[in-house]
Amino acid sequence: IDRDATWDETREELNRAIEIGLLPYAMQTPLSSGFYLNYEFGDGLNTPQLTIEDDPWNQWVFEVYAGSLTLDLETSQTEFDSRWGVYADKITEEWKLRFRTYFNYEYLEIEREGESAITKRQHRHGIDSYAIKSIGQHWSVGLFGDYLTRNDQNIKHRFRINPGIEYSLLPYRLATRRAITFVYQIGYANTNYYEETIFQKTSENLINQQISASIGFEQPWGSLNGGLNGSHYFHDFDKHRAELYSRISVRIIEGLSLSFWASFEMINDQLSLPVGDASLEDVLLRQRELATDYEFSASIAISYTFGSNFTNIVNTRF
Repeated sequence: IDRDATWDETREELNRAIEIGLLPYAMQTPLSSGFYLNYEFGDGLNTPQLTIEDDPWNQWVFEVYAGSLTLDLETSQTEFDSRWGVYADKITEEWKLRFRTYFNYEYLEIEREGESAITKRQHRHGIDSYAIKSIGQHWSVGLFGDYLTRNDQNIKHRFRINPGIEYSLLPYRLATRRAITFVYQIGYANTNYYEETIFQKTSENLINQQISASIGFEQPWGSLNGGLNGSHYFHDFDKHRAELYSRISVRIIEGLSLSFWASFEMINDQLSLPVGDASLEDVLLRQRELATDYEFSASIAISYTFGSNFTNIVNTRF
């Protein structure tokens, strides 16, 4: 049965298997004269079967998205918004590889009679990547790297690299149904800021560590997982953060899923906050990150997956 089969398709395949299994017993009854053999050669054993060597995608799955491309023109207002990116992922039993780029840009101009126009230019661009190697049924090691530029958080450039190690309480072969994992990462980041921060920094090199625990369950209808993350910087242990999150994904039809996600964070590590008070325009247009002790967020999303036919390998490491 195909991994993307719907419940109706799964039921039909099970019924067919049961009918074939009962045929030898039916042939021993008076009803045997009413049976005929009808074999579909096009779908049978004579049909060449694909192998991984035949996979033109080489087990890579690609996604190109354009979440929003909007242009709104009015007499006194101009608004443009674009969000797009390219994802590439490869998963095998031994490796998990990822390279993702994303670009978000928003422009807003509001004309005011007798006064200067209010202008908002906000961008968030970056690269996420990792390479994770499996080591046995309980351990994995990985190397994570990313780049970020984001003016609303006063980050001009940030390059970060984090090696890490993961331990799975249950063997990874059980990950298709349930998993309990613990991850430790230590990382280095080089950051440049647009404006001087409240800590009198225009650039700095930072080292931090993070530990997380997660639990996940996979069911025929979808998946449920959650976890807890905690991190801090070594130069000041008071600069720390903790997060509690959960996610549920419900499968609708083949390749199409509906997801619900929620997260709560306790925050005390906003090192990029610029010095000085935020203007009313910055606050209303959300052009500047504000100091906070916590953040709660939730979302609903729909997704569609396509690509290589050989992605039935499950590798949940990290």
